[in-house]
Amino acid sequence: MTRRSRLERGASPVEPRSPMEEKLVAIWRQILKLETIGVEDRFIDVGGDSLLATLLVTNIERELGVALSMLDMADASTIAEQAKIVEGLRNPLKRRS
Repeated sequence: MTRRSRLERGASPVEPRSPMEEKLVAIWRQILKLETIGVEDRFIDVGGDSLLATLLVTNIERELGVALSMLDMADASTIAEQAKIVEGLRNPLKRRS
């Protein structure tokens, strides 16, 4: 669901469900200059573009110590999806299971 359709329906953004999602919400809010964002909102639907994606990847690496690639960004366009990738990179054994 896009942010636009969510707003048109009056639906609330999906709240973070883990500490990692909370950290990523903070990073996304800073990059996109948004007050509210849901963990299921797609990056492109909330104003993200390729330049902001590069900045997002840089900030995630600086703040979380995990280097995402632009391919990771393309594969994981929501905070929830990115949280899974970041956790997997932090815990390689967990990622394989």
